[in-house]
Amino acid sequence: MRVHPLVSTNAQTIRFPMPSAILLSALLAGCAAPNNQTYALKSQNAQLSFARDAGGTFGLQLTTRITQFEQKSPLAIEVVDEEGATRWISGGYTKVTPQAGTLQCQGEILSPNGTHFLFFDHYNTDSDGFQLQRRVEIASPSANDTGFSSRFGLAWTTPEMASDCDILMPGAWYRDNKSVPPGAFGANSSFQVLMYRGDRVGLPLVAARDKKSGSALVLERVGGSYTSFAGESGGKRLIDERIQIGAFGLLNAGHLEPSFSFPGTEDERPLLAPDSPIGPRFAPRSHPVKVGVAHNYTLHFGVAHPPTFANMVETTTKAAIERAHPPLVTADLNRVYRASIDLLSTVIQPYNGTITVPFQVVVPSGEIKDTSTQMGFVGMAIPCAALLLKDGLETKNGDAIERATKIVDFWVQQSPQPSGVPKNWADVPSPGRVTWRGFPTHLRVASDGMQGALQAWNVAKRHGLNKPQWLEYARSFGDFLIKNQNPDGSWFGSWNFDGTPHDRFTNATTHPLEFMVDLSRATGDPKYQQAALRAGDFCWRTVHQDYSYVGGTPDNPNVTDKEAGIMAMKGFMALYDATNDRKWLDASKQAALFCETWVYWRDLPMPANNPNQVFPSGRNTVGLSLISTGHAGADNFMAIAPFLWYRLYLATGDAHFLQTARLLLHDTKQIMDWDGKLGYKYPGLMPEAMGLSTNRGRGVAGWLPWLTFVVTEPLVQLDETFSSSNIDEIEKMPLKKRRQLSDNFGKTRGF
Repeated sequence: MRVHPLVSTNAQTIRFPMPSAILLSALLAGCAAPNNQTYALKSQNAQLSFARDAGGTFGLQLTTRITQFEQKSPLAIEVVDEEGATRWISGGYTKVTPQAGTLQCQGEILSPNGTHFLFFDHYNTDSDGFQLQRRVEIASPSANDTGFSSRFGLAWTTPEMASDCDILMPGAWYRDNKSVPPGAFGANSSFQVLMYRGDRVGLPLVAARDKKSGSALVLERVGGSYTSFAGESGGKRLIDERIQIGAFGLLNAGHLEPSFSFPGTEDERPLLAPDSPIGPRFAPRSHPVKVGVAHNYTLHFGVAHPPTFANMVETTTKAAIERAHPPLVTADLNRVYRASIDLLSTVIQPYNGTITVPFQVVVPSGEIKDTSTQMGFVGMAIPCAALLLKDGLETKNGDAIERATKIVDFWVQQSPQPSGVPKNWADVPSPGRVTWRGFPTHLRVASDGMQGALQAWNVAKRHGLNKPQWLEYARSFGDFLIKNQNPDGSWFGSWNFDGTPHDRFTNATTHPLEFMVDLSRATGDPKYQQAALRAGDFCWRTVHQDYSYVGGTPDNPNVTDKEAGIMAMKGFMALYDATNDRKWLDASKQAALFCETWVYWRDLPMPANNPNQVFPSGRNTVGLSLISTGHAGADNFMAIAPFLWYRLYLATGDAHFLQTARLLLHDTKQIMDWDGKLGYKYPGLMPEAMGLSTNRGRGVAGWLPWLTFVVTEPLVQLDETFSSSNIDEIEKMPLKKRRQLSDNFGKTRGF
């Protein structure tokens, strides 16, 4: 047998002889094949072959016309003995049997203490490669072995390192991962082991594309359970059969090997033990060595030759989503809308005499926790006021109209500065007194807020209310952006109130694109759209072509994240509407596919008796999404997607975006109490963020206004554009009519 060493804190690298011929013949009697026998399966563009080696066992090779991958030792077991020492032991198959277009492979691993591990592997082809259905059984356990895990991987046959490839691990690693925190997964691609739990990624896969040849290998888990137990966390070895999460990543010691291990031991990241004085650590996980404990998992793997990293992302993730069969959990969208508006109406009240949108409400009690107010981003005060104003005008609710109007007036009257940079975050500590926080004005915060001011002005105008000061408020920020646009078309990311730059990063240039296009529509002045196009060209080069979606949030401005993708998607779609130039549609499509890689497309069940859990028990996690690289926090931000994705479907004809729009329209409502079954004080409440990996389900038990905005805004947009908020109902219209209505929105942008 071969020993494949993996670095770990207490690993011992030793070599063991082959099990005796008598033992193998007893276990696998009559299974020997001729020494020169080779077995093979063929997919559309690759061949998977099994041939005997000099030691008499079968390894495997995956070959295309230009690339070869291999695994000489497809059987790999890590054994933990009674003293806590660990050893990886590997070997080949002893039997390969063709059966109805598939290959049945069997083999055995014998631990030094005598535990027999039997492998039963079933290989077949699928739509874009191959599948391995694996079962590992313990034939006879040794009392001196306490834990085990298994692994499968495929390696490049020529020396390859992670740095030679563009890597995809959805929500964790994109290309060279240059824009991640220093201690994040993949920040140091020179580690020999780079493994990450499958519940920390949106889709459970790893894909690597050789920068020179363009060949790409993908390894993906198909189906399976992702159960854990309450309190499963930390860097100490845990041996527990309740852990059903695997880990994906790369063995990176000369022949790059995309790999899957089960259960999911993680890599050498410093964040796993941030206080350790001696550097990197693993977070090891094992299953107990005892009769009845078995490994059952299915893996997809395949080879492709995508021309670009973006193309690899598209083909890989579309196929993975299709294999995931994510459940559609429908919600009553009318009740969702009403619960959301009623919540806004309930919390938008006077605090110390000033009507504001409070910053935080406790879930589930409904207690107002933070009465400060922020114009955009997580505070979303002005956009939420615009939603309440629209509903009030449509239902003739004079009280709601008055309160919503006073909120917009508050911002219009009190936040402007002579420079054109608005103050963005206020406290009302006592009656008649307003204080402004020194938080610099980020493009994201101001763009969200000013977009809300435009929407409030527009809905008031449509109902016969003339509010020119609201439009002038938005125009003042647009004028500031024109005056302070850099020669290359970019804008700096944040500003001091006196109009001087606070941070000079430019990766937030996508954030005002939609606002500037809409400001042109509202004012009839083309200069704002012209500035947006100059900024768009900058973003085309630095965001789209570089596949660099960075800095979507003010509190994490230099990190790859999902919201950077959403801001790019919204901005590029606005430019497509403004110009009908196909390049902006292509950029929108790429940004949308990037955003989808952050979505959880499978349910991660909550552990029993889980203390401090904020995710609602009995609900499905499909549709929640990771927030940024560097951690595994998740939220409901992708609820913003349905209108954008549905229009992208109509523009491209790609039914994938229809299915995504439909799923995110419904499944993202699982986290709110729209049907009253969760027992929250207000049905519109939902928790802001949580983890879905270790310490699963725990997080921030507080509602922030952005949560209601992202749920409600797409419903309003769908209804205003297509006369229904339900995509299933909209789909009943002729396709030509739906496309015409979408195009009409694009021409007017709702103004």
